Amino acid sequence: MCPMEEQKPAKAHMVPGSHLKSPRYLYSHHGISTGEGTVIEYDRTHGIREVTIAEFERGSSGQTEVIPHPEALYVGSEAVRRARSRLGERHYDLRYNNCEQFANWCIDNAHVSEQVERATRVSEGLGIAAAVGAAALSVLCFLRLAPRRGPGPSQDGGSN
Repeated sequence: MCPMEEQKPAKAHMVPGSHLKSPRYLYSHHGISTGEGTVIEYDRTHGIREVTIAEFERGSSGQTEVIPHPEALYVGSEAVRRARSRLGERHYDLRYNNCEQFANWCIDNAHVSEQVERATRVSEGLGIAAAVGAAALSVLCFLRLAPRRGPGPSQDGGSN
């Protein structure tokens, strides 16, 4: 290669320690690139395992992207080492121990998931809406079932 020739950047999934996000229909799947053509993922059925890029992207509904971590605590091979340190773990929990939380932990030491946070906000909003709806329904039922008061024949049989 000529020294003046420009090098093409490596594919994002080939950069060790990259946080990869593969979109699915209702959620996204996350993993850590090893830089060797494989990804370390947290799968709810198989636990934390190392798979090929093709296996990681199976079921994808779009392009795999790299999630930036501008203030990463662990980069490159150090993030990969952290991911590999948990190979074989099988304690997946959609809300508390999922693939996105795993990937963020490998790089930032932060056990967070934007997907879970977003779903929680939505469900809390639905909970409030459901509570308001239930209260309104209760009021309507009360008004319909409550005895009516006002002008009408007296209860004692006499005239007013």
